[in-house]
Amino acid sequence: MAGRKGITRKSLKEPDEFVTLSARLLEQVLLHKMKLLFALGALVVIVMAVSAIGYFSRQGENKSLAALGAALAHYDAVRQKSDGAAAYPAVKDDFEALMATYGGKSGGMFARFVLADICFEAGDYERAAELYGRSADDFGENTPVGLLARSSLGYVKEQSGETDAAVRIFTELAEEKTLVADEALFALARLHAAAGHPEQEAQAYGELMTAYPESMFVTVAREKIPARDL
Repeated sequence: MAGRKGITRKSLKEPDEFVTLSARLLEQVLLHKMKLLFALGALVVIVMAVSAIGYFSRQGENKSLAALGAALAHYDAVRQKSDGAAAYPAVKDDFEALMATYGGKSGGMFARFVLADICFEAGDYERAAELYGRSADDFGENTPVGLLARSSLGYVKEQSGETDAAVRIFTELAEEKTLVADEALFALARLHAAAGHPEQEAQAYGELMTAYPESMFVTVAREKIPARDL
């Protein structure tokens, strides 16, 4: 959720690129979106665990959720004492084993999504891309978690230097009017700006402000592209 770990902005040297407090706050949201995604995943797992008896009659589902809860607890404990890069090798085997045992169960599918986040935070973009792709298939491309996986894959491609692939993913998310369409337009504007395409940047910001006026990204869009430039 917001951009992903490692996203940078070019140095702001021109007066009209002054970043206000709201923009700086938004950038912090972007920089720490992986933590927000992890928190969301944990919340979903808790809800699912509480509702397990009602929603899952098979014992395997309950076991997969219990195993996921243990893996998440281990990761949280390790993460509090180290950064993402150090935590990754410490918990990787937990999640890999969980996926191998419960790959088709709810716990295994959420484990894939969470491990993708962990890989991304640690800089293992190749593995993160693979897992996000699997997660989109697991949950369905247009479900909330599936959309997060697709959006995350866009950021992975960007960080891997595959800009064209990132643009394609965010364009699809924007054109499909998904739940993350506003974020996708914001990401597109940023990518176009970095590539030196001001007209495409302005177009993406303009669409963002017109179609999603209540989006938290609009504040920055208005600061980057004044109305007179649209």
